[in-house]
Amino acid sequence: MIELTINSRRAEVMLSRMGSRAADLRPLWPAVQEALASMAARQFRAGGPPSHPWAPLSEMTLAMRREGPFPGNARILVDTGGLQESWMGGAQSVIRPSRDSLAYGSRYTGPGGEAIASKHQYGGVSRRGAWVPKRAIEVTEPVARHIGALVERFVANGRA
Repeated sequence: MIELTINSRRAEVMLSRMGSRAADLRPLWPAVQEALASMAARQFRAGGPPSHPWAPLSEMTLAMRREGPFPGNARILVDTGGLQESWMGGAQSVIRPSRDSLAYGSRYTGPGGEAIASKHQYGGVSRRGAWVPKRAIEVTEPVARHIGALVERFVANGRA
């Protein structure tokens, strides 16, 4: 007869550490922020996420751009650069980490306090009364998988 005695203390310690890391993901959030900022930068360069390219600029917007502070700029969602900067962690960005969640985005407002970021994220009416189509920054499937892998690796071994 063979009798085995298993000392599970090492496994218990390892699982306890994994539980502690899973309960407080704050050390992981800088790596996730970097992934989200990089994703947003790609979407600004490409004119939207691969699954939902942004609607082209209206003739009215193009005319205003020709006369505005940055004449000739026809890039979608890039007039002054403020909205794009806010998605990269600059002024008017939203980064709220907690133990188990991360809020990341933009609260960019234009002249006169117009909510530019939310208007483009969801669509809406401009202060001039024109319809602004939805031009959202979206988490893509590859980025979601990457973030999932970051979480798994962090919980397993403490490295992001």
